[in-house]
Amino acid sequence: MKALDTNNLVCFLVQDDVKQANKVIQLFTKAEQNNEPLFIPLLVVPELIWILQSAYCVNRQAILLAISNLFQMQYLSLKAKELYVTLLSLLINLLMN
Repeated sequence: MKALDTNNLVCFLVQDDVKQANKVIQLFTKAEQNNEPLFIPLLVVPELIWILQSAYCVNRQAILLAISNLFQMQYLSLKAKELYVTLLSLLINLLMN
């Protein structure tokens, strides 16, 4: 199983470098077509949040929604994924109300 790093996810979400973003999209497409999961290490998620906030000035709601959407992709594998999904859902509900 291939592992994704924070840079892969930042490129996919921000798409500020079209060439790099397309490489990640191709990787995701291949994983989905071949039913080969891509692994996201646990530390990538907090690092992704920090980079999106500090380097790209993305607001918390947008970050939570983006990560929530990532977690819904069946070909992305994350240890304790259900826990993260539950926490993200709670945070989104808190921020939206």
